[in-house]
Amino acid sequence: MSLYLALLTYNIENEEKERLISYLKLPKTIAQTLRDAAEIKSKMLQLADIRLKPSAVYRLLKGYSMQSLTAGIISGDSTAARQNIKLYVNKMRMVKPMLTGEDLIKMGIPQGPRIKEVLGKLLEARLDGEVKTRRDEERLVENWVKD
Repeated sequence: MSLYLALLTYNIENEEKERLISYLKLPKTIAQTLRDAAEIKSKMLQLADIRLKPSAVYRLLKGYSMQSLTAGIISGDSTAARQNIKLYVNKMRMVKPMLTGEDLIKMGIPQGPRIKEVLGKLLEARLDGEVKTRRDEERLVENWVKD
């Protein structure tokens, strides 16, 4: 149901959408899908940039529900933007670094927020094709530790 409502309200202004959510007393999850679809729509111009790195597409779309992403694929104006959303849905959202936080600690990265930061950088490198294997990730981390 949330996908259908997201599609029906895709081109409605946010104020109108909020009034509809309130009037229909929509459950939080459905209301959030409608809001997320509106956010994705607002990012269509950025997503339409064919020079956009995969990691940038990932950052733009991370955290949105499948229903809101699907609404963007179906209703988006730009072929390039729709392709980027499809790429995120079909491939990128499942990508993870091969190294874990434990691996990073063993390599000399101190416990704490730095681990999350390094894992984020590894994810970006993997998404952008800069690393392909576990050993590639290890080399990259070793270089970061040296610097």
